[in-house]
Amino acid sequence: LFMEAWNRPVEYPTQFKAHFFSWLWDDEEMSHIKDVVPDEKLPKEMLLYKQEHNLTQLQITYYYFKWLALNKNWGRQRAEYPTTPQEAFEGAIEGAFYIDYIKRAEEEGRIKDVPLDPHLPTFTAWDLGLDDQMVIIIFQLFKTEIRIVDVIADCGKPLSHYLKMLRDQGYKCHSNFVPWDARLRNVTNNKSALDVFYENGFTATLVPNLPKIDGINAVRDAFARIYFNKKNCQPLIQAIRLYRKQWDQKRGTWKDDPFHGPEADYCDAL
Repeated sequence: LFMEAWNRPVEYPTQFKAHFFSWLWDDEEMSHIKDVVPDEKLPKEMLLYKQEHNLTQLQITYYYFKWLALNKNWGRQRAEYPTTPQEAFEGAIEGAFYIDYIKRAEEEGRIKDVPLDPHLPTFTAWDLGLDDQMVIIIFQLFKTEIRIVDVIADCGKPLSHYLKMLRDQGYKCHSNFVPWDARLRNVTNNKSALDVFYENGFTATLVPNLPKIDGINAVRDAFARIYFNKKNCQPLIQAIRLYRKQWDQKRGTWKDDPFHGPEADYCDAL
């Protein structure tokens, strides 16, 4: 509701109006700072943040001190000292697995125009949604970079439909990585997902059946090498922001297991 109101003009008097109060307005609080921190003593992420939001030396000093006070926790920093409305909501997603990682990708310019390179092999990674959403991540590898060039997501269609879509869109897939259970046969037609891949002229590689948290940690380890095609990957980027742990009401703590909302299908493919 907030973002909808934020992005539209006011059309009638009883319409919801969005109000955002930024820490940048708190001149009285910042007036207590006597000595600003010079650029050469600020960490790289602070310098990038200063440039992105056109902050003064006093403002970035204040922001830096707050970051230190919060044990350099970017999630809490954005929740308590948001510079934009997007940050306010981003920081409010408690228990999120990848918030700091996707923020770092933004700061380092890894969410940009990443076109398909016809000279590089193309790969796909699948979350096979037979009863829910099907997600296909299309990526290429260049030196140490993992370039995600496109994402396809839909539901209620047979696997052959998505394979035809890949072919129609000109993706010549070198390898297709699918979940370990793709070899299990459907009781209705006695075919597995692997059978459908081969019948349609595609090969498929089964990924190991590892605990979910191992996959999450593997993504964390690789995240600094991932580049996202900004034009095609917005649903994936949004899912990465929202992907979060389950809350254990009885124990009052976070579980390691992720909450299975629609964003989980994208992150399973990732």
